[in-house]
Amino acid sequence: MPNSLLYFVGLLLTAVGWRLLVYFNGLHIYRLVYDLENSFETELDFAKLSKNILQKVMKQTKASAGIIYWLDEAQRKFKLKSLQGIPADQLNRITRFWINETGLIEQTLKNNSGILIDNNQVKYPREAGNSVSGHLFSGILAVPLNTRGKTVGILVLFKKDSPFKKRDLKLLNCFASRTAMQLDHSRLYQLAADTALENAKLYINLNKLYHKAILDGLTGLYNRHFLMQRLKEELKKTYRYKQSLSLIFTDIDLFKQVNDQFGHQAGDRLLAEFADLIKKSIREYDMACRFGGEEFIILLPQTDLESALSLAERLREKTAATLFNVNKTKIRITASFGISALQNTDDDLAANPSDHDLTIMVENLLAWADDALYRAKKSGRNKVVIFEKQ
Repeated sequence: MPNSLLYFVGLLLTAVGWRLLVYFNGLHIYRLVYDLENSFETELDFAKLSKNILQKVMKQTKASAGIIYWLDEAQRKFKLKSLQGIPADQLNRITRFWINETGLIEQTLKNNSGILIDNNQVKYPREAGNSVSGHLFSGILAVPLNTRGKTVGILVLFKKDSPFKKRDLKLLNCFASRTAMQLDHSRLYQLAADTALENAKLYINLNKLYHKAILDGLTGLYNRHFLMQRLKEELKKTYRYKQSLSLIFTDIDLFKQVNDQFGHQAGDRLLAEFADLIKKSIREYDMACRFGGEEFIILLPQTDLESALSLAERLREKTAATLFNVNKTKIRITASFGISALQNTDDDLAANPSDHDLTIMVENLLAWADDALYRAKKSGRNKVVIFEKQ
């Protein structure tokens, strides 16, 4: 074979060899990028994700240390978010020199493809001494983390024993955009999670405040103010659908004697136990309220007079049969009950009431039940009396 042909074949094989080398080298880099990306896809916590990224990238590039800076959009400033391999006592000196004096962040932002710095080419100021030079780093690699058309972070790697290679820069450039996107998604997820947590805390606090506003602190029953609101709402339904509504007014008999004999703290315990007895005896859509002192009201929507009377009698009997705990002593008490009602046969229900009419009806129902309770007390206590219109 002529020498010229051999020379031509040699050139051809060399060119093919270099192309294959470049090709397989490129495949190797993309394979590394793929492996790196897969190792982060399941992590959503920003701090853990950024730490994992630094550890994996440092291992792949044989870096000695690494930093991830992230953009604080409110302050328009890059802040350190993750750190690996730099002792705490050296961090301030290193970051002050590399970030402030050499303008590493500004250089990286200007050079959108990242930068490689050989430590031997850096001129250190006399005052820096060996605090940042010498034995610390031989090379630095920095790449911007871009997503949504802007730089949201900067990844900086440091190496002790030798400079970084162009292959390291190519690997990080291929990896940077996906890293930025995953970190940004993680940040947004964290922001959403934090916001949801704050909203949940706010909801809980508002819920607590709301319950404080509508519940009696001693018995856990609804308070008088909430009863007045709810009574109007139930009266509207009663008029609209021509249903029945009943009200039971109850009072513990001779409650003052309990306070005088056992003390007010014991009296409070008795009120709480009596309230619990009421709660366990009514339906889910009925409403029990502490009206004041030892007086309680039970609102019974869609309930006629006969059903209200039956409930009141059961409560009276159950109260008389229960042993209540007072200062480690079990005592028996009785209670009296007064009932008022609006029946679906009442002529008043035919009208469409105004707010003024509803207010008057609320006052009437309470007054009627109170009057019936008074007559129950006057006739000997431990009784149920129905109000009857004269």
